[in-house]
Amino acid sequence: MRRLRDLLKKIRYIKPKYRNNIWRISILSLSSIFAIYPNIVFSQSLEEYKKQWEVAHYDNDNCDQAIFFINQAIKINPTESDSYVKRLLTIKYVCNDINKAITEANFIKDLVKKPITEKQKEDLKLAYYIGAQSVETIADSNWKKMNNAPTIFETNMYRDKALNGFRQAISEFSQAIKVDRKFVNAYYQRGRLYEKIYRKDIACYDYRSGWALGDQEMAGFSRRECGYNSPALLKKYCL
Repeated sequence: MRRLRDLLKKIRYIKPKYRNNIWRISILSLSSIFAIYPNIVFSQSLEEYKKQWEVAHYDNDNCDQAIFFINQAIKINPTESDSYVKRLLTIKYVCNDINKAITEANFIKDLVKKPITEKQKEDLKLAYYIGAQSVETIADSNWKKMNNAPTIFETNMYRDKALNGFRQAISEFSQAIKVDRKFVNAYYQRGRLYEKIYRKDIACYDYRSGWALGDQEMAGFSRRECGYNSPALLKKYCL
């Protein structure tokens, strides 16, 4: 507000013909901002910005609005991991920017390297999980390029990139499980990846781990795909 007052004082001393042009430009600029962000109210609280992020992200599926509101929340409290996770969700699932999602996930991992609260553990777990999904997406793309590569050299290059990506995603899902041993979705996703690198034996153990945690869909996988009639013993499970 102080800057705005200073600007208005300076405008008073500008020649009228130039002053009118400045006013027109200012009004047009503000009109554009309110057209894009109709619900904006300056100087809102952290929770108010988060609520507006929820509307933009979940209801409107609007990348620009969601990023704008959550960035305002981050400015208020730049050390809180929850806002960064919300931004990660928008980048990955609304903006569909895979590379940026990986960068954001890595930032969150550094921010909450040593989680203390349960919320921080949840945020770290999600950063590993979404980061793994993003890495897998790039690996899948390289696998498709491998199948369409015109030369043996390119085929081998894309195959290596894809397999390395799958292994990296496996490592990320493993880290998510390390944070939360009962993270059923991470066991399932990691199991799928083990199948992609031709390690169905380990994939089946992940499916049986999900079964041990009560997931009936993974119980079905264990029976149909792996031929097991009992869940895994999680206490013997090693990451």
